[in-house]
Amino acid sequence: MTQILYDHLDKIEILPWQTPIIEIGKAKLLSLTGQLFKSNLLFKNIFQMMSNSDPLQSKSQENEIHAFYYYEQCLLANKMNDLDRYSFCIQVGSRLTNIRNFKLAYELHLETQKLKNSASDFSVPEKILLNLENSGVYALASAGWRTIGIIAKTYKDFSRANSYYENSLTIARRHNLTQLVNQIYLAMAVLKFECGNYHEAIEQLNLINPIDNHDQILCSKFEVLALIEEKSGNIRKSIQLVQKALDISLELDHVVMVPDEAHYLGQCFENHLNDPDQAEHYYRIGYEHSIRYAEHGIPLNGERKKVVDAYLNVLRSRKHSEGKSKHKKSPFSFSEGKSWRYIIDTFQHQLILHHGKNIPNSRALANKLVMPPTTLYSLQTRLRERGYLIPERNTNHEVSTHELHDFFIQHEELSWQEINTIFEREIIHYLYEKYGYNKQRMANILELSYPALINKTRELTQLNALFLPN
Repeated sequence: MTQILYDHLDKIEILPWQTPIIEIGKAKLLSLTGQLFKSNLLFKNIFQMMSNSDPLQSKSQENEIHAFYYYEQCLLANKMNDLDRYSFCIQVGSRLTNIRNFKLAYELHLETQKLKNSASDFSVPEKILLNLENSGVYALASAGWRTIGIIAKTYKDFSRANSYYENSLTIARRHNLTQLVNQIYLAMAVLKFECGNYHEAIEQLNLINPIDNHDQILCSKFEVLALIEEKSGNIRKSIQLVQKALDISLELDHVVMVPDEAHYLGQCFENHLNDPDQAEHYYRIGYEHSIRYAEHGIPLNGERKKVVDAYLNVLRSRKHSEGKSKHKKSPFSFSEGKSWRYIIDTFQHQLILHHGKNIPNSRALANKLVMPPTTLYSLQTRLRERGYLIPERNTNHEVSTHELHDFFIQHEELSWQEINTIFEREIIHYLYEKYGYNKQRMANILELSYPALINKTRELTQLNALFLPN
């Protein structure tokens, strides 16, 4: 049904100035169905579209379109735990609209923000929600009661939370808001779970009626059921449920659920089943998605940050267990504070020296590295021009052991292209962590433009599994 609605939006005959409204509608549909990453990309395109379009003759009309954009953006940002963007969109959008109900919608978000920061007076958002319901804005009123119910639950005010959920459910049922009904049942199930009423929580979850087998509500349902199984000591059943959830989340490319579920599974295999290979597998899924999301401006925080750290910790632990001393210097420490050109030139120079020690001539060296002799010649010429010493093949030259020596030994049989690919991927991992996951700082130190670094990390993130760190 959602896809039909999405496709229908493309067929509507519209005037040029109405295009952003239609595109915002598409982005909202993607968000509602859990396709948060696609929604985020579309919102970026909409912003560019609005920035590059000619101003409308009616300034108030233009302001309302922008207010609509910022409102839907704030909803998406809230889902993705992008709190800075959420606050920015509320502040900007609330100043643009003159429509009463729209002002109430923004005011509701401002008040819920205050509630999240401190358990202040719930009466203000209550009044706003009553006004919205009386004005016929039923979906927002129902969703709002559910939201402040969740906030009340975080303060352990379970009675108030349950009361708000009942208000939300009454409105949603009365006006056939099926998706909201499911979300309220889920919230009620979580409340019962946190109160220790596991049987009642399961009964509540069984009331959920998903739209189809790819409905994001199923992921949340499986997650709660998994927590109940974990509490009952059935860790394998818990894992199976979260694996089912992750299958759906991966199809949706869900910015929140993929890292969360991957992290949970990694922890289960690492801490409960002592299966480091499976733990690494799930941590890697969470890592790669979180890094890709970060490359598109989605903050690396919460579960996204946790699963990235978990994956990097697994890599460090595995390398240590393979015989590397805990205090041994990293083979990549030479790269700290250096430009990207210096790092690549040094790596390739040392790689040529390493393989060239017992090779009689350049043609044989090129053959060993699976590269054309002309390419090797060009590389050597470039390195010499930049001040690197390349010994002649027929001379004895003592090659000092570089920090990269163990890395070369570990990847001795790889071709030139393969080892360079692995090196670039691992050095990006290493420096990204060293520079505090701050890409702008990283770009400045590497003397790369920010877009160039984004393209490079995106390319490395999408490589075939053959070239993953090992």
